[in-house]
Amino acid sequence: MSPDNGYVYFLRAKARAETGQYAEAIFDYDQTLRLQPYFVGAYVSRAQARIELGQFQKAMADYDQAARLMPEILQVYFNRSLAKAEKGLYQEALADLKTALVFARQAGDSEFTARIEGKIQEFERE
Repeated sequence: MSPDNGYVYFLRAKARAETGQYAEAIFDYDQTLRLQPYFVGAYVSRAQARIELGQFQKAMADYDQAARLMPEILQVYFNRSLAKAEKGLYQEALADLKTALVFARQAGDSEFTARIEGKIQEFERE
């Protein structure tokens, strides 16, 4: 494995995450981001691995960074809302869902729009 190729670390991290090796995946995502600090996909994937380990605060920080780098990615807001809800931050989660809803509607993604609307209703009951 090339120690200066961030994408190689990213691929290994994805494989590790798919087999439930989340701590090892996070290590590889860290290496990816050390080499490619603007790789949004690595922040999102590392956040998902962190959620699997119950590291919701760190996951939210990764989603925050991904949103700063590419604010138009609706999946970031949706996923971050789930992490916030796990921490009981329902109002903040709702704000993220509403942002994701705007992007989903703009993209014409009716399936994801319906999924987001369902989560909004769920969180409003909390």
